[in-house]
Amino acid sequence: MPKVIAWKAWYSDGKVYRSESLDWSDLPDDGVVAINLYYDKLTPAGDAYRRFMQGSDYYFRVIQEDGSIIYGQSSLHVLPKGKIVANGKTGGKKKLPKGAVISESRESIVERYPSAEIKMGKWVSDKEIDRIMVEAGERQPDDPRPTC
Repeated sequence: MPKVIAWKAWYSDGKVYRSESLDWSDLPDDGVVAINLYYDKLTPAGDAYRRFMQGSDYYFRVIQEDGSIIYGQSSLHVLPKGKIVANGKTGGKKKLPKGAVISESRESIVERYPSAEIKMGKWVSDKEIDRIMVEAGERQPDDPRPTC
């Protein structure tokens, strides 16, 4: 299984952090826009495999008991019709319509990975995420923005 050998994190204040100069635990806790993970495996073209993560409420690193490290991001879930979910802000419950999308909570990440070091995501303008995606190599500058 490929191993993450480096990461790069873009923040909403415009700062960019790299694993070469900072440990994950020292990243700011809030404001992640995107993270690129770089693996020790090469593509057939000779480039490092990478995983670009963006658009999540939470990003995390877990150092497991055997010393291996995993990185992840909160997942989005599409709800079936009439699903009742807990509302973390008010403590109440809310009935959501079919197809509503909710994000995995910080609590559910910690429940699954008790040692997770969690960083909170933040949304930015389309123009800013496009700039970051170009910088990360995920898009070309002249690529049209996808439409729904």
